Amino acid sequence: MWTYRCYDDGRRPNLWQRWYNDNPEFQGSHDSVFEMLEGRTAWGRPHADFLNKDERLVEIRLSGNPKHRILGFYGAARLEFVVVGTCIHKQRVYTPHGIKETAIDRKNEIHRYPERAIICVRPSRSSQI
Repeated sequence: MWTYRCYDDGRRPNLWQRWYNDNPEFQGSHDSVFEMLEGRTAWGRPHADFLNKDERLVEIRLSGNPKHRILGFYGAARLEFVVVGTCIHKQRVYTPHGIKETAIDRKNEIHRYPERAIICVRPSRSSQI
């Protein structure tokens, strides 16, 4: 069973839950993609791929328009994913500007200070009932 951590930016709810709450029209895509991924021990295309192979940064690709992305990396524990950012991807442009660099910085910060990755529950419609 997959477990999740999320970069602690000091705000509540966590950044992943805030994205989910702010994007109700993409909640169905989000839930479907993560349910598919959670049925696997190795995530891959078309729903997950390395955004930056050198940094081992993973992009979870949601369907819809615009193309929303959840950014993170595989944690130290087996079947653990750490979310470090959310964004929109259109052609070669990621919004917000600099999100890839921010995600890499957060990943590196978590490696130095593991407490910056708080345990979290994957947002879902069922968890909001």
